[in-house]
Formats: sequence, C-alpha cells, structure tokens
Amino acid sequence: MSRFADLAVTPPDAAFALVEAYAVDTCCEKVDLCPGFYRDEQAMPWILPSVAEQLLYEDPTINHEHLLLVGHPGLVSGAQKLVFGVEASDIARIASI
Repeated sequence: MSRFADLAVTPPDAAFALVEAYAVDTCCEKVDLCPGFYRDEQAMPWILPSVAEQLLYEDPTINHEHLLLVGHPGLVSGAQKLVFGVEASDIARIASI
C-alpha cells in the first residue's frame, strides 16, 4: 500500500495558469507579468533592486537563478531515500521532482 494513498489531490498552481494564458495569447503587445523570471536584453537574469542588497546586486559572480522544475539533485536524492528507503533495489528507476 502506498504511503500517499490517502493524500488529497491539490488544485493546480495559479501561476502556471498565467504562464499558459500568456503562451496562447496572440496579441503582439502582450506583456509577460508571470512571477519570478526577469531577464535583461541579453536574456541574463535581472534581479529587482528591492530584492537584493547593493553588494549582491553588483556582484556578477553570484547566481540568482531559480532552480529548474526538477529541483535540487541532492534534495531530490535525499527525499527519495527517505521515502523509498536507502536499500530500495529499484531506486535508480524511481522518478522524482
């Protein structure tokens, strides 16, 4: 029996509905106001000044990117071991995000 059998299905995240609506909109004057991903003219990450202190804002060596949707590999691996067990024989075949 699955440990998750009694979990209720949660509604989809509203932010992804915004992304989908933006993608299908054919208006040439549309503006992307989806949360979290700001880019400059060179498609490089741009951090809102209100989010970062001046020192961090001016330091080009600091990576301000969001994680990919698959998440942090170390965290995902640790969570797999926690949920499925360290000795799970098929751990390499388990897909997690």
